Amino acid sequence: MRTKRYLMVQAAVLLALVACTSESDGGAGADVPAAGGDVDGVVANAVAPHDYDSAIDEVVVVHVLREQVDAYLAECVTRRGGVSSYEATPPPDRESITEEEALGDFPNLALLRERGRTLTVTEPPPGISRDDYATDDEYYTAIEMATADRVYTDDERELLDECTAEADFAEVSEPNDLYQGMRSAWFDDLREIDSAAEVDDLRDEFRDCVVAGGMSPAPELNEITFWAYVDGENMALPDVDAQRANSRDRGMLFADCAADIYEVKDRLRREAHDAFVEEHEDDIARLSDYLYGEGRLDADG
Repeated sequence: MRTKRYLMVQAAVLLALVACTSESDGGAGADVPAAGGDVDGVVANAVAPHDYDSAIDEVVVVHVLREQVDAYLAECVTRRGGVSSYEATPPPDRESITEEEALGDFPNLALLRERGRTLTVTEPPPGISRDDYATDDEYYTAIEMATADRVYTDDERELLDECTAEADFAEVSEPNDLYQGMRSAWFDDLREIDSAAEVDDLRDEFRDCVVAGGMSPAPELNEITFWAYVDGENMALPDVDAQRANSRDRGMLFADCAADIYEVKDRLRREAHDAFVEEHEDDIARLSDYLYGEGRLDADG
């Protein structure tokens, strides 16, 4: 389970972002697009996503939970004399999320088959060159520091520590803690599915398929590690255009080769999801009530 300290650090980063404003109040006052208005179903999907569509519910609900923590910390920092650049942001639009080719280990095979994988390349800021650093870690750390919205002072971090120690913060973060606890348990179930015999039996077939499509054979090449191998290929290519082309082609190859293994994984995940939701019915209902109860959120979005 992620700790409140983790939430504080995460919120400290998010508080530095000046998000676009909207008519929504954000957080629990926002309209959350939820498929079909099935409140408990949406929250259950967010807690235990089992396929691409349910992973979209996860993205939306996690945003709302984080907004609650961020909004409280922003108010607290201001109340204690600090300055926060936090602005409430509405939940992400479901249609924009569906433009993602994968959400974690939940690929959209139809989208990948149609257009492959889209490679996003972030150019380093002026004055930073890979040649100036001994390792990739040092290089990427320099980019991260140079592009950060702001660096928090010791006094500002002390304010955040004081805010997370308030009694009211424990109440505000309770839904997030509840979610993270269930989510951690669900990850355990997903790991068991990844190592299930039915899934493992299809990995040789997947490996043979992608190798026939041009991937270099490797003992650890499977549907989970595939993209890491593609990233390795891209690093050896001469320019961004070649990397984009390779990513596109490999995405299409993945979609063709992974259909059988994800058909089995999706079935096993759905079965596990149903059992998990039944086991955690009371906690999911509590989370649903927090998010959608008392007029907090519009389940129809």
